[in-house]
Amino acid sequence: MKENLETVSSLTTHREGESFQCQNCGRKQERCLSCQQARHLDTSIFKHTAPLRNLDLVTLAISLLLQMEIERLQRRNRYLLQVLLFLKRKLERRGKSLDPVAAQSPVLSWYGTTPEPRRWWVRPRTHRRWWREEVLPLWDEEMWVSNFRMSKETLFELSNCLRPHLERQVTTLRQPISVEERVAIAIWWLSSPLLYRKVASRFGVGESTVAIIGIEVCLAIEKELLGKTVQLGDYRQIMAGFADLGFPHCIGAIDETHIPVRPPVRRPGTLLNGKNSYIVLQGTTDHAGRFIDIEVGHSGRNHDAHVFRHSTIYQAMEEGVFVPGNPHMEFNGVQIPPLILGDGAYPLRTWLMKPYGGNLDKRKQTFNLSLCRARNVVERAFGRLKSRWGCLSSHLTVAEKNFVPIVSACVVLHNICETKGHVLTPQVPARRKHVLPAQEESELGKGVGEGEKVRSAVAGLLMGER
Repeated sequence: MKENLETVSSLTTHREGESFQCQNCGRKQERCLSCQQARHLDTSIFKHTAPLRNLDLVTLAISLLLQMEIERLQRRNRYLLQVLLFLKRKLERRGKSLDPVAAQSPVLSWYGTTPEPRRWWVRPRTHRRWWREEVLPLWDEEMWVSNFRMSKETLFELSNCLRPHLERQVTTLRQPISVEERVAIAIWWLSSPLLYRKVASRFGVGESTVAIIGIEVCLAIEKELLGKTVQLGDYRQIMAGFADLGFPHCIGAIDETHIPVRPPVRRPGTLLNGKNSYIVLQGTTDHAGRFIDIEVGHSGRNHDAHVFRHSTIYQAMEEGVFVPGNPHMEFNGVQIPPLILGDGAYPLRTWLMKPYGGNLDKRKQTFNLSLCRARNVVERAFGRLKSRWGCLSSHLTVAEKNFVPIVSACVVLHNICETKGHVLTPQVPARRKHVLPAQEESELGKGVGEGEKVRSAVAGLLMGER
């Protein structure tokens, strides 16, 4: 113990970094004053490790050079991608295809098959909570009908019907937009003049998302609900309804309206009717204003009778298959089939009644008055249709292939709202109809003579003749 103390005392007399002779082992040692510990000095180790230290420095220098070269190549690749993207857009603006250039340039060919990198997967939004935290829990039924044209319950029923077509898979990358919100976005989009920016701002999604969801919902409605909603219901109930309006044995009233659209790029003049670009919507309604048949997509330059002659309801009524059983009623020896009411632009048929023209006696005046009063339901139905869905009053700024799905979806939603009793109150401009000059009856085929007999019999029935 005494010897150890003497050794420690002798160590403390040496300064830092100073070597001394160890009394125990006889080797040179160095003591560090900070840790109060002694360590053996082996001077030969510095000679052997010198090459390793030099190798470390060389490796570090090489790694730094490689890293700088990688960063330079990455910057160069990004610059080349920007240049190629600029060239691609420039060619597209000029209307040229990239294929001839890509055939000569392997770089452009490679770029044409390479997707553009995204800045983000989903663009961050600060007001995505409006639908979940305000609309769903706080809005009453009046606000729902005013903004979505239907109640919350009806919208959720519609969403359940469309769920197989609209539901998206939940992934670890993001939570998809719910089916109910997709339907709400589409309905808000249809009820406005297709204002993408306002709808996107309201729901906190991108403008392209609004466009995609709107078309997807319209296609789903057309596929799933058009045949179930736009159809002839109980014809006996419809005939009774028109009888209450003053016209017997009637199952519908027919008319058409023009929908303004953006003219096709390659065929800008095909839809012009002298005022603007339009497509024709021909609709037949029951006594309550619900559409039982529609014909969409004909050019606005076509006459009402032309659209009518090429419609499905014309063929079905001519063949007697539109109404189940095609029931007839007899008056003064004349067989009266189920009737459809039209205006003066339509041809007279045994099953299609139109007003008398020229000088009118009391009998003809009574017939015209009864027909116009009963046929007014289709005029009001078209007015409510365009009042609910503002996209039908402004230009449809979509691709030509989407004209028919959007109009068909609006008709389906109109029937749903009419059936549910959702009354629309906003003030909307009245329906405009562009009427072309009437065609001669001789141009429209046979059946005018038989149609005149039926019209005369119906006029006598309205006058109370026996």
